[in-house]
Amino acid sequence: MQLDFAPFDPIDKIAELTRSLTYGEMIDLAAELWKAAGDAEISAKTLPAILHRWASETRHQHTGTALLRLDQKISSESALHGVEP
Repeated sequence: MQLDFAPFDPIDKIAELTRSLTYGEMIDLAAELWKAAGDAEISAKTLPAILHRWASETRHQHTGTALLRLDQKISSESALHGVEP
């Protein structure tokens, strides 16, 4: 039996995790990004820094979100099948 492995693409994973959010969680995420932006205008130029700031400052605070639950599900399913996520 041959297993075909798709290359890991972090952007695809972010999209998958984002699709798993409820509407309320999406609103919360938007509010947190807005807060992380501070006085900076949110634009294509500033968004990478805002996303990094948000992820660095809040990652440890959101252990109950859909993002973490889906990430754990993907990891456990991959481990079950002997596949690296």
